[in-house]
Amino acid sequence: MPDPKQEQFREWLAGPEGGAFTFRENNDYYTVIRVRKNADFDYLYALGVYKNDSIERSGNFEYAGIYCRRDGLVYDDQYSIRPLRHGELMRGGAAATLQRLEGDVRQAVEAAIGNDRSNLRIAELVTQGSKDRLKNHIEYGAACLRG
Repeated sequence: MPDPKQEQFREWLAGPEGGAFTFRENNDYYTVIRVRKNADFDYLYALGVYKNDSIERSGNFEYAGIYCRRDGLVYDDQYSIRPLRHGELMRGGAAATLQRLEGDVRQAVEAAIGNDRSNLRIAELVTQGSKDRLKNHIEYGAACLRG
């Protein structure tokens, strides 16, 4: 039987934007907020406070997961919200999937450059932002970092 806080969390996720979700796990109190990424996704951030159910001035909200409105699932859930897992609500394996994908990409790059990193070159910076950052680094960066 699901914990009532898990059901409340599911309802909060599916509800209107705004507000915060709070829950207690042992001696820790958590506040979870949603930040809209786009029409389909919200970032979730959580703040944990020991033995106190209020948000502290010096507290920092930390990334806790991604909520997908299309399928109603939370992906890449972090430690702070794992007590809220219920059934298929959260897909915690997303981090492992991303790690496997990263490994696959690394293998493909290694094969493409012949396992010799000296063959890996950046031909050009493709975004204006990258070009501006490079220009600022050269112009204003510390002399010891310029090489």
